[in-house]
Formats: sequence, structure tokens, C-alpha cells
Amino acid sequence: MKIYFFCLFFFQRRLSIETTILDVKGKYVPAVDIFSYAIRYIRDCLHKEVEIQSEDIGWVLTVPVIWGGPSKQLMRKAAENVIVNFQLLPIVSFY
Repeated sequence: MKIYFFCLFFFQRRLSIETTILDVKGKYVPAVDIFSYAIRYIRDCLHKEVEIQSEDIGWVLTVPVIWGGPSKQLMRKAAENVIVNFQLLPIVSFY
């Protein structure tokens, strides 16, 4: 199991598929992997609490309204790495 720790994980810049984020040990980790780990964790927690098939879950991905196309594409790719029916995944912007 790989463990990463990120200090002051703020997005002061634009995100894209190529974005990497520096962990506290000085290793750059692809942002898409970080978001995939987070989505996978949420999915796994849900499966522990509720007996349901992944195909029966309707996922909605939320992103900040100020995020542009490249940032949304990053989130879509992260979800694609984890969620079974990612083609049907709506992305919703919020304020």
C-alpha cells in the first residue's frame, strides 16, 4: 500500500491531466492518481456500508464552478480509473 502525505494541498493554479503535486517527501505524484485514490476510497466505503453493485450506483461528479475544461477532464479521467459506468457520469459545477 502506497501512502502519500500532502501539506497545504491548495489549487492556486490550473489543473490538467498533466498536473503533478509534490508530497512532503519530495515526490511528484500525478493529480489524476490522487483524485482516483480519493474516488476509490469513497466507492470502497460505500460498498462496505451498503450491499449494492457498482453498476447500480448513479454517480455525479461535482467540481467548483471556476474550473475550466482541463480541470473537468482531469476529474473525468480520475473517475474513469475507478467507476464502472463512467461514460454516463455527469459533471456538475457548484458555487
